[in-house]
Amino acid sequence: MALPATDNFNRADANPIGGNWSTVQGLNALQLQNNSVNGSVNNTDNAAYWNADSFANDQYSQIKKLTTSSDHGPLVRVATNNCYMADVYSTGIDIWKYVAGSWTQLGSTISITLAANDVLKLSATGTTLEIFQNGTSRGTRSDSELATGSAGIWAYNNYTNINVDDWEGGNVSGGATLVPQETTHALTNDTVVLTQQHTLTINEAVHGLSNDAVALIQAYTLTAAKATHALSNDPVALTQQHLLAISEAAHNIHSGNVTLGMPGAPSARSRMLLGVGQ
Repeated sequence: MALPATDNFNRADANPIGGNWSTVQGLNALQLQNNSVNGSVNNTDNAAYWNADSFANDQYSQIKKLTTSSDHGPLVRVATNNCYMADVYSTGIDIWKYVAGSWTQLGSTISITLAANDVLKLSATGTTLEIFQNGTSRGTRSDSELATGSAGIWAYNNYTNINVDDWEGGNVSGGATLVPQETTHALTNDTVVLTQQHTLTINEAVHGLSNDAVALIQAYTLTAAKATHALSNDPVALTQQHLLAISEAAHNIHSGNVTLGMPGAPSARSRMLLGVGQ
């Protein structure tokens, strides 16, 4: 089975309670009566624990009080003949420790006003025992003697129709009540740090890209400038060379120093074509 465990006791009357319940050693059995739970012996301690699951050290037990009369309460860390118990009655709650057959009250009575069908929950977290009425904390007590065990129910009498119902037992998730807030705070801080890191990384990347782009543009600009300068200079040099060659050619032609055949003196035909002599 899986926690949290629940029992609505909607079944035939039984004494002892049976099912997934075992009587706490040294105490009397609980019984099923009118689809709810009561003690089997009047004016004495009756108690049972849930035996179908293993509970974590940090655990809780919860009951619904059907009336404001009588003494009933949840049990935690039940092991052999040890447990912590909350005795709930019309005007108060007493938290007790049961060790090897001996009861010890932890602290003074916690004052409350009990109403029919109120839900009472006792939790054990580390060395802290905390009692809740309808989800509202009514006080804490500290004790370190009992560290492990199971969740259960206690009753002091067997008055007819003065019973408890709708039990639930399970593990306390995450420890103290403030842990979810602390976790949220931690997550928020982590998110801030993560965001800052990512922002810094993005800025560095953009800065790096910007620098690379600037360097690239500068390099291309310089190269283009050099190329343009070189191209500009080359036509000038080329033109100067061509003009010089043309000038030399014209000078040679005008001077009759042009050879249109094999090297040597100009032929009669070359002189005639060039208009130089007869």
